[in-house]
Amino acid sequence: MHVRSSVMTAALTLVLTLGFGGAAWADPGGGARDGWEITSTGSGSELIWNAPDRIPPGDATVEFYAGDRLLGRPWAAEDQRSFHLSLDGLAARDLTGLQVRAAGRRLDVRQDATGPGTRTAAPAAATPLPPNPVDPGTPGPFATISGEYRLPDVALPGYAQPVEMQGVVVAPQGTTGQRPLVLLLHGRHDTCYTSTSSSIGWPCPTGYQPIPSYRGYLQAQQLLASQGYVTVSISANGVNGQDGVLTPPDDGGAQARSSLVRLHLGHWADWAGAGRAGAPDVVRSAPVADMSRVLLMGHSRGGEGVNRAALDSLTPPPAAQDGYHGAVLWQIRGTAHIGPTSLGQDPAADVPSMTILPGCDGDISDLQGEMYVDGTRGVSRGFALHSAAYVNGANHNFFNTEWTPAQAVARVAAFDDYIGHDPTCTSTSANRLTYQQQQTAGATYLAAAARLFLDGDDGVRPLLDGSGFRAPSADPARVLTHAVGANRTGLLVPSSSVAVSGTGARLCQH
Repeated sequence: MHVRSSVMTAALTLVLTLGFGGAAWADPGGGARDGWEITSTGSGSELIWNAPDRIPPGDATVEFYAGDRLLGRPWAAEDQRSFHLSLDGLAARDLTGLQVRAAGRRLDVRQDATGPGTRTAAPAAATPLPPNPVDPGTPGPFATISGEYRLPDVALPGYAQPVEMQGVVVAPQGTTGQRPLVLLLHGRHDTCYTSTSSSIGWPCPTGYQPIPSYRGYLQAQQLLASQGYVTVSISANGVNGQDGVLTPPDDGGAQARSSLVRLHLGHWADWAGAGRAGAPDVVRSAPVADMSRVLLMGHSRGGEGVNRAALDSLTPPPAAQDGYHGAVLWQIRGTAHIGPTSLGQDPAADVPSMTILPGCDGDISDLQGEMYVDGTRGVSRGFALHSAAYVNGANHNFFNTEWTPAQAVARVAAFDDYIGHDPTCTSTSANRLTYQQQQTAGATYLAAAARLFLDGDDGVRPLLDGSGFRAPSADPARVLTHAVGANRTGLLVPSSSVAVSGTGARLCQH
């Protein structure tokens, strides 16, 4: 397992000695603060929140607030119940109105079924959108092969333990010439499991097996490979198991994920050229990858990771912070994100993107992935299309089969992440997608991004740019889209409540 600094280890030992079930800390503003403690460390003091139950590792970052003021992001103890934040000189009088949040969702209070913003009834069924003439969810003409490779582990800056270099390849057969490459990166999840328990850390302790989250997108890989794309989904357990104990500045592991992606791309570039003879068997059996046409797909923290990889491919980061030190021998033509985090709020404005926003996301519940669209407005040249696809009735986890209870190898770590009382999203709602429907919709819209960004197939663009068409393969999912960029000009369309006169009207975008 990973090891924290001696100061943090000593603090954890002190808290364990005091016990989590002691008297609640008294809020100087009045009232008890059950679950909160302040404890001394060798260098100061820590604010600690003890959850009543284990908080499953997810992609949203846990944050401490005093009212509406962000105090910081705590690190989690190994049991995922005790969360610690250095007070850095803050006095108890500065800690009134303590809250624990993750992506805007309160973790320290039980959500009220009748609270603000809660619907009392599911909305009426909407009229289906018209079908798009081009359906990217239709399998292509090619047979496929699949296999895995494992390379030596790599050291990444800031990570005590090496990170695995492992991937599952699904590729077309019977093609000619080089074929575009699609690389997929999963998000943050438990890393290790037995038949009765799961944990997050790296490497896995004795008796535990790694959770194969990287195998969770095989349906999408099979669809893409049948259409002629070489695909590889890579493992990031070594990042997930250590990114919760990073010392400031904490980027949630985005830089490490970028390094990991580019390390794999560096190998693929070598395997497409002089290093072909030394490539893993499955790579040599696949078509040669066209490294000038690469699409990156990331789920959750993986979404932010591939966005960072696209940025770092354009402007390399400082060598001391990066695990990849080779040349950039590829071109990222686009990114696709599923329920991504946006902790750094730095979208790659010049790289086209498609972002899936799950309507019933219980992890990244504030749908911060919209930043990959909205954050590009007025930035750079505006040539790149940035699309958001809101998938009604989809949760966060079920896009990955290894996070889905009915399909996962590590079922003990798989769960429906939606927590709430929205009748659109409850498990019994007719509006809620089954896991099969959700995965099919995800694969279909990922294929749409591949066809548009890698092949320039304008026939799929109406599925992504807000034109109001649907892909029949994704039925019954209702997917609503909008987009910015693509060198388009904003247009103000008057309605009954908007009067436009003269020739000086302008669209003001905020």
